[in-house]
Parts: sequence; C-alpha cells; structure tokens
Amino acid sequence: AYRSFVYATQAQWSKAKADVTVMTRDEPDSGLICYLAAATEYWLDDLDAATALIDRALELEPKAVFIHWLRSWVFTFSGRAEEAINESLRAAVASDHHQMLVSGLGVGFAGAGRTAEAEELILELINRSRHECIASQWIAEIYLALGRFPEALDYLERAYEERNSFLLQMNSGRQYIPLKGNPRFRALLQKMNLTSN
Repeated sequence: AYRSFVYATQAQWSKAKADVTVMTRDEPDSGLICYLAAATEYWLDDLDAATALIDRALELEPKAVFIHWLRSWVFTFSGRAEEAINESLRAAVASDHHQMLVSGLGVGFAGAGRTAEAEELILELINRSRHECIASQWIAEIYLALGRFPEALDYLERAYEERNSFLLQMNSGRQYIPLKGNPRFRALLQKMNLTSN
C-alpha cells in the first residue's frame, strides 16, 4: 500500500494510480487502505476521488484523527477554507495538539485569510521546539500557506538537515507549486534526487 506513496513522490503517476486501484479492490473495508489511497489520490490531484476515499475511511475508522488532517488539505485546495479549519481543529484537539495537526490547522487559517491565528500557531510550534522535538517541516507548511516563502524555505532546509521523510512530498504536493521556480527549492529537490515537475 505504501508503494503508491513512493510512486507519487517520484511523479510516476500511472503506477501510483494502478496501486490505488489494486489496493482498494483487494481491501475495500480497510480504513487504513482507504486513507492511504486517499492520500495518493490527493497527490495525483484527483480531489473528488480523494474525498470519496476519505469519507469511506471515516466510515470505517471514525476516530482516526489523521484522516481529518488529510480531509482538511482536500478542503483547503477545494476552496472550502472554513470547513478545512473545522476538520483541522477537530483533529488537533482530539490529538492533544499533535504538531502535524497543529500545522494543518495553521494552513487552514492561512487559507481562510486568518493570518494572525496562523502566526499564533507558528509561535506555538516554535515555543514547543524549545522543550520537545518539533519537525521543522510543520512550521514550514504554515509559512508556505501564508505566502512567506523565504521563511518557509528556511524551515524546509532545516527539515532536510533533520532528514524528515515527509519532505518526499515536495515533488508532488500541491502546496509546493508556488516554490517550483525558486532556486533554493530546486536545490532541495536536487539534494533529495527528486525531479521538479
């Protein structure tokens, strides 16, 4: 199931799609499989397919908070900012403010133009990083959503030094499109042997 992620990060779209088809056919009643398939469809830019799979995953695993995180991203890129915030807030509260979900909430606030609230969450993560391990990736995501690209790249470069595996999505995540022409971003992709597309 995770192989579809690898194909997506390498921009091998047809292979990623084929894996989604096989895994959802073979295990249609697995919440995890539906979640993984939804994430791949999100990277494949098929938001309708991702939404359907997220809905199915939530039917099967209603308490799985990370499904709400993914759903918030789909809402964000579907222009449904307030719904994205509601999904992220639910997940962040349910997870006791897991850093990844706080980041998703910050992205939601940024997408809704609620800049001050997004910046508050950046500060929360930075303050928490003084006494716990906070991945730089999640701070970068909020800066990126705010359109503050130099700060986003600062934290993405830190995330590279931390060897954060979530950086593999930089080659396919829709949120990175504004950085595609940036030399610092291209240099990061090159370091990771990812091809800009």
